[in-house]
Amino acid sequence: MSNQFKGQVAVVTGAASGLGLAIADRLHAEGGTVALLDLNETTLSSAAKKIGERAFAFTLDLTNESNVAKVIDQVGERFGRIDILVNSA
Repeated sequence: MSNQFKGQVAVVTGAASGLGLAIADRLHAEGGTVALLDLNETTLSSAAKKIGERAFAFTLDLTNESNVAKVIDQVGERFGRIDILVNSA
């Protein structure tokens, strides 16, 4: 793998399984720091641990506007920016 996303912060919704998880895993493999967002907290936490040290789980309910704002604020506080956004939920 290359490091084409090294130093970049990616946010992936629907990242606990399926296509979202595959995208998050690939972004991480290519050097990115990845914020995995999903409603399924248990599966999400496991997925972040499996991906690696630059993968972080954030529980998100996309149907709750205040929860979305809170999680985006948490991501911003943790990483300072978002370079890549993948909406796979």
